[in-house]
Amino acid sequence: MQWAPQGGEIYLPIFERLESKLAALEAKEAKLQRVRARAARVLKDLQIKK
Repeated sequence: MQWAPQGGEIYLPIFERLESKLAALEAKEAKLQRVRARAARVLKDLQIKK
């Protein structure tokens, strides 16, 4: 097994990429939740107006 150099700097780009992808997925999920909530409100409003 090969050990990381002092401080593990070699792995920093990997973690940066993973954190970036995680942030993008979290932002996408938050946006989808907002869209679903808005759609639910619209549907509820349409049912009330009938």
